[in-house]
Amino acid sequence: MAQRYISNQGKCLVLSVNRRLLHIGMPRTASTFFQNEVFPNLGDFKHLGVNETHHSEPFQRLMYQDESRYNGNAIGESLNTSIKENLIISNELFVGQSLFMASTNRTRNAQRLKQLYPDAEVILFFRNQADLLESLYSIGVYSGHNAKPEEYIRFDNEPSETTNPLYPTFTSVEQTEQYFYSSLLKVYQGLFEKVHVFLYEDFTANPSAFIEQFCDKLDVTLTVNIDFDKRTNSSLSARQLEYLRKTNSLKEIFERSGAGKRIFRKNIQAIEHRLGGKSKFQFAPALRKKIKDHFREDNASLTDALPQVCDSENFKKYYTNQI
Repeated sequence: MAQRYISNQGKCLVLSVNRRLLHIGMPRTASTFFQNEVFPNLGDFKHLGVNETHHSEPFQRLMYQDESRYNGNAIGESLNTSIKENLIISNELFVGQSLFMASTNRTRNAQRLKQLYPDAEVILFFRNQADLLESLYSIGVYSGHNAKPEEYIRFDNEPSETTNPLYPTFTSVEQTEQYFYSSLLKVYQGLFEKVHVFLYEDFTANPSAFIEQFCDKLDVTLTVNIDFDKRTNSSLSARQLEYLRKTNSLKEIFERSGAGKRIFRKNIQAIEHRLGGKSKFQFAPALRKKIKDHFREDNASLTDALPQVCDSENFKKYYTNQI
């Protein structure tokens, strides 16, 4: 926030002060690309990436420590939040830990970030929920999960049962409640004066034009030319993913011995590097439709809060199916 003062000539002048940009998510929205290629190359900004904002002790406490033990003043002192530098602070898990915690730390994270950086501007990327959950499932299988897609997605409008609780905190499941974007937006707009929202689909459609608009909206400058060939992580084919999921189901048996662990790792490497498959993994059409239908009304409700974003053809195509 700029500070004004009156000079001895009677003119009102503006003092430039440090800015704080908080990139909070969502996950699977090219966060790694922005953390590696864009944020470190913004002129006059120091970038704090996931090494600091996720693994360091202050941010671990910020995101996960219970309120009865949390000391916001001490965290602020350890982070030296008053340093006279422009900062861009990035961690896509600021929006909440999804697996096991069902993003129940989301609002608390936002409130703690507000305490530390009261005048910060927030950067938030959306991705349509069907593609986002599909991508989260793929990375989940790659990380060792073995559930089928239908078991991995827990819809919040279905009854809570002993075998399928509403919040499955003991299993690797994505609960859909956390992907209603209007609720997330309400939290951050209620705390921060400026919340800049962007669509992942706009970025993938035209990366170069997107970056130009991104920098213009945030009033920042890139100091290098971006190599957009680095913008995507390699992904597994549908065939590779299915083999990997089945192999993961045997992981517990393999890891009972040192030899078994070595065999398991070799199998994973063979699937990743030798097994072919050209078809891109996608959820079954029925599951994708169910996800889209589940979020369509909430997505449409964003129109008043984000008129420019919702006017995008990509928003109409991927979020509300208007075109």
